[in-house]
Amino acid sequence: VSGGELARVLAAGGDAARVVFSGVGKRVAEMEAGLAAGILCFNVESAAELARLAQVAARMGRRAPVSLRVNPHVDARTHPYIATGLAGSKFGIPHTEALALYRHAATLPSIAVTGIDCHIGSQITDLGALVEAATRVFELADLVEAAGIPLAHVDLGGGIGVRYRDEAVI
Repeated sequence: VSGGELARVLAAGGDAARVVFSGVGKRVAEMEAGLAAGILCFNVESAAELARLAQVAARMGRRAPVSLRVNPHVDARTHPYIATGLAGSKFGIPHTEALALYRHAATLPSIAVTGIDCHIGSQITDLGALVEAATRVFELADLVEAAGIPLAHVDLGGGIGVRYRDEAVI
């Protein structure tokens, strides 16, 4: 999620081609570092970030591999401070706007659309929320591919929460 983390991965001998650069507020220098290293994918959070990445990649003579982080409008049923999948969340591209942004991204010469991702929150213990998010994301992926935009991967992000002690579920 940061240029510092990317630098640590590379310093430790990690394979840049297996790195997915997520996180909000990616700076131009971080985008440049990811492109120079040859990362697998940038998870793009917004139309503005897509435009900025397209400019950086064009200036560098590269094609940036991207996956759009879609906000599927799903209640993760976790703590409100770590829930990120509802329409009111500031994270990701609204589900209702994603197909249009995919169509736009596919026209940008310095962008290579490679996937779709979402992250509805952390410490999720209700599997129904994850199934609901996956269903919405796969339905959108079908629409994206029907529009002639092939996707190489789906990233459902987050994960199943861990209970560290016997806790009442409310």
